[in-house]
Amino acid sequence: MSFSQWPVTEELKEYIINSFNIIKKSNYNYKQKSAALTQLLSLGTGAGWRPRAITIGALKLFVANNFKKSKGLERAHVFHRRDTIKILIEKNWEKDEWWQ
Repeated sequence: MSFSQWPVTEELKEYIINSFNIIKKSNYNYKQKSAALTQLLSLGTGAGWRPRAITIGALKLFVANNFKKSKGLERAHVFHRRDTIKILIEKNWEKDEWWQ
């Protein structure tokens, strides 16, 4: 089994949740928290969080740019990662509610 096929076990989920809470409550500045959360959430990538599809918008942008990668095209993300990280950092979450 390769790293990219690891299942999201309860143990891994608990580790990510606990680590998230430590980062969130830390005295790190926003940029440091963002970098730490990006690294932490990358653990989920190794646990099988994989792209499922390409959005119509991404496909249209790709076609409009003669099938070359263009600015604004973000691989494997429906929502920009920076927007997701910002919400994770700024919102006050109940326990592990953010996991959903």
